[in-house]
Amino acid sequence: MLNLPKILKFFVFFVFAFTVANLSASDLQKSFLWKIQSNESTLFLLGSVHMASKKLYPLNKIIEDSFGKASVLAVELNENKVNPEEMQQMIVNHGMYRDDDSIKAHISTDLFNLLEKFLSDNKIQNTALYKYKPGILSMVLSSIHARNLGYTTEFGIDHYFINKAEQQNKLIVELESMEEQLSLFVNMPNQSLMLQYTLDELSTMNDEFDDMLKYWKYGDHKKLNELTILEPLQKHPELEPIFEKLFFARNRRMTASIVSFLESKQTYFVIVGAGHLIGSSGILELLRKRHYSVKQL
Repeated sequence: MLNLPKILKFFVFFVFAFTVANLSASDLQKSFLWKIQSNESTLFLLGSVHMASKKLYPLNKIIEDSFGKASVLAVELNENKVNPEEMQQMIVNHGMYRDDDSIKAHISTDLFNLLEKFLSDNKIQNTALYKYKPGILSMVLSSIHARNLGYTTEFGIDHYFINKAEQQNKLIVELESMEEQLSLFVNMPNQSLMLQYTLDELSTMNDEFDDMLKYWKYGDHKKLNELTILEPLQKHPELEPIFEKLFFARNRRMTASIVSFLESKQTYFVIVGAGHLIGSSGILELLRKRHYSVKQL
């Protein structure tokens, strides 16, 4: 369950229509990788697909070559170091209802009916799901749905490069902790709204994951920002506190870490969810405002 917070619409690639025919020749040369330079060092910043399928591979050669130049890999969380029992206990302690209590007593009747319909439509028969609080349930349902569509963390970019770094004895550092990531969903503002939005989006996502991965593959960050950040907030401004918690506040914290990497003499290869890079509140723009050289590769 470690990577579950990463696969909501916010973290993966949300809903859009995309075809290779829409790309110009210059677009086809781009990836979701940026080269960041300071006076002291060079850093490579890759937007990640946290859940994917084998179709995503092989990766663009420039991504592989850039990784080869780095001595340190930085990721949101090193999944290979997480203790599953400890994580599960944290979820039990903070993300589940106790005794006879369940989610039905904590959300509206309309939302509970929507939840039941989603479970029925997707043939999910697991009454234990009703013990999860809305924020945790949102990520659990997203994970189940993605896996039913054939997408797993085993083919995610993070997983791929963490294993590769271990094989090559590269140093791996974390930008966040398991506790921090889990707390995002345990302490999410307006968890009922988040569950409502998750159910609405998952119900329309079945045919679009392959297109989303193509979007990432060709590095179209402008359209990604339009369809995953700008349009949702324009249509649903009430989501702003959730976006602030999941994205914008974390962007600022991760940027501070990246700045410290740029002040070192080492070459870092940094991987964060692609949604963290884009837009006016994204890491790329925050780095530009600090006058670093930012170039898409």
